[in-house]
Amino acid sequence: MKQPPPPPTPEQFIVNTNIIKGFSPCKERLSNWLMHYGEFNGNVLEFVVLDKITIKDKFWVLHKVLPKKPFERYCVDLKEQLDKSLHDGIRDMLLNIPDKV
Repeated sequence: MKQPPPPPTPEQFIVNTNIIKGFSPCKERLSNWLMHYGEFNGNVLEFVVLDKITIKDKFWVLHKVLPKKPFERYCVDLKEQLDKSLHDGIRDMLLNIPDKV
């Protein structure tokens, strides 16, 4: 019997301007994104370390980009892969997600 493919990893979820526009963010937050990262095209691991995006905006985008059912599992995977010296608080926020989901 053929095994199902493994679930996607956080590196496989891409964030860019077209994706963010598709989520219909408010005008102010979209303007901030375009001013600082309009040409950005990277995965969620690269996205969460951007320094000119608020933690709240990062979490909003993650919640839109990552699948709903295993969202917490992806947050756990992200926190395990992020650099321990990350200052902007996103890692601390992800540390509050339980390890066992």
